[in-house]
Amino acid sequence: MRSSIHWQRELPSGRRVVNVGALGRPANDGRTEVWYSFYDSEQAQPFEFIPVPYDYRRLARETRREWLLQEVSVRLRHSRIHAEDCANCETKEGMLDRIDSEIELSGALSAEQRAKLLEIAKKCPIHRTLTSEIEIRTQLT
Repeated sequence: MRSSIHWQRELPSGRRVVNVGALGRPANDGRTEVWYSFYDSEQAQPFEFIPVPYDYRRLARETRREWLLQEVSVRLRHSRIHAEDCANCETKEGMLDRIDSEIELSGALSAEQRAKLLEIAKKCPIHRTLTSEIEIRTQLT
């Protein structure tokens, strides 16, 4: 199920699961409205999804004026290297995993905007996970 589409389901346990959809942008369902949810505990379907007009053309114009980012392309390359070949690595023996990341930004961006986008990319949860100590706990259930 696509997560940008809003929905609600009652589980066999009686608990209700609600996905409010994409926040602050259209739901990628062919319509141009954004949605908000209204909760009324007295109703059988307590969450009501209400559409709100969304002027996506105006937003596109404003976005083009502020940040002229047209396209982002990210390429990752994985390799195994000898630890002794990595000057910045704590591990000095054996083999290490290396991920080379190349981000290509298309559009009329200033050097400051490009630097800010690189800063944002380094805060991505996946980037932060891969650059931190990782503990993997596996169990059978």
